Amino acid sequence: MSSYDLIFIVCIFLIVIIFITVLISKIVPKHMHMKSSDSAIKKGKYIGSVIGSIIGLFMFFYLFKNNFFGLFDF
Repeated sequence: MSSYDLIFIVCIFLIVIIFITVLISKIVPKHMHMKSSDSAIKKGKYIGSVIGSIIGLFMFFYLFKNNFFGLFDF
């Protein structure tokens, strides 16, 4: 198995996209942001937490399975 297989590259790509999104949201002034209702904000927080949990569990499983932490090097 190559160290640069497809899933690892996709994970790195997603991390870069998230980083760029956070930078853009900090650079754009507040008065240019779209207005949202409270219910939309609550839905977005819930959906974001679910997606983040799923991605975090997937990355943990992938890194643990491929022994990136060195736990199986007895």
